[in-house]
Amino acid sequence: MIKDVFNAIASAARRLLRSWRVILILLVLYLAMLGSVYLFFSTREATVSQLLVSLALVIVTPVLWLVIQMIAVRYESEDHAGKLLLRSLAEFWKLAVIVLPLVILIGVAVYYLGSIEVKSVQETVRSVAAPRRVPGPRVPTVTSTPWQAVAFSTLQYLLTGLVLPLASIHLWVEAANNGLKKAFRTSARTIAHAFAPRSFLTYAIGFVVFAIIPYFLVTRRTPITRPWLDVSLFGARLGLAALLSLIGWVVTVGALTRLATSERPTVEQTSQSRTNQGTEHVPAET
Repeated sequence: MIKDVFNAIASAARRLLRSWRVILILLVLYLAMLGSVYLFFSTREATVSQLLVSLALVIVTPVLWLVIQMIAVRYESEDHAGKLLLRSLAEFWKLAVIVLPLVILIGVAVYYLGSIEVKSVQETVRSVAAPRRVPGPRVPTVTSTPWQAVAFSTLQYLLTGLVLPLASIHLWVEAANNGLKKAFRTSARTIAHAFAPRSFLTYAIGFVVFAIIPYFLVTRRTPITRPWLDVSLFGARLGLAALLSLIGWVVTVGALTRLATSERPTVEQTSQSRTNQGTEHVPAET
């Protein structure tokens, strides 16, 4: 299992690094997405034109993100970068349709867990509230976080950081390879397959590259007294973190795509096998 995981990651990384045009397209789309996010938060909603710009950015940003995901799913099987981009621009909406029910379900679950967490913290605060006493010397108290709040927070992070992205990737692969109709019909099996050991290990390795390492690159500070050098190093770390996030995520999606397609036959293979089985059982004419 471990050998298959590392082979899939290495194959996906080699495939991406050999296609410099695909990397260039991904970088342009990624920078455009980051720029749209920055413009959305920096644009003041004071005039009608600014409101229209904000509304356009709300639409453009998820579209760019979905196009990047479609390229990440398809670059393993498409040799021509231009065809890959055109096909991704034409079919990115499938990814939004297939994961929309899952996003709504997990969003409701996260909101519900958050409300329960707030109530548990409030009840804990009321239960430990001390009655009024005669003023005396103050003794420092040690506050402890209730275990219910920790448990609910952990579930929220698992749902948003593990369950949602890992299940979404497998649903994207199924929708891109076999179409929306079959993807919806086999969605329960696809989500269950998403948490197989090989899939989970692949995502865990990729998470270190596209999430943990960039986090430490951005948050870690260097002991430098010169302001310009400090700003330059911070900009370099920020750019490296963004590049690692993009490349690490795309390689992870590509490796999961390779594992998923190698384990499950496609529609064409299934129909071909059924045709062959049907012809084998046809009795010969005498």
